[in-house]
Amino acid sequence: MTHVPSRPHPRNRLMSASARRTLTLFALLIALSYLGTGCARDGRSAGSEEVYTIQWLSADVPQRLKASEKVIVPATLKNIGGQEISNRELAISYHWLDAADVKKVVSWDGMRTGVKEALAPGATLSAAVKIEAPAQPGKYVLALDMLRESVTWFSAKGAPQLRVEVTVE
Repeated sequence: MTHVPSRPHPRNRLMSASARRTLTLFALLIALSYLGTGCARDGRSAGSEEVYTIQWLSADVPQRLKASEKVIVPATLKNIGGQEISNRELAISYHWLDAADVKKVVSWDGMRTGVKEALAPGATLSAAVKIEAPAQPGKYVLALDMLRESVTWFSAKGAPQLRVEVTVE
């Protein structure tokens, strides 16, 4: 006669307590290694404040553009703060404002120019910024701004914009 145990041997269970502990420990180590990289979703170092300390140095914006004309504008800015600005999801863009009333926004989300390198404290960035003129002729103010995609515009955090009046024909 064969002996059949009333309950299965622990090694024959689907997953033993020891295996569950090992799997839990493994998952915890993966989570800790991810957190150890220090990266938050928006590119900040874990536990640090985001940095919005830029100063626009120059931008060669044409004073006249044709309606819907696309141009490349050389622009330079500087990180004037004491912390690095991460390049994660960082871009240069712009807003078109009404020249008669700069509180009136004509277009908020301009074309994006991605930033490929982090900005160390004191470092400058020269970029070829893509710009498209408004479709309607008139007098406008082009406001260059930086942004962290899906997070915020730098000007919303107190950083300056570079503003230039432009006539669209």
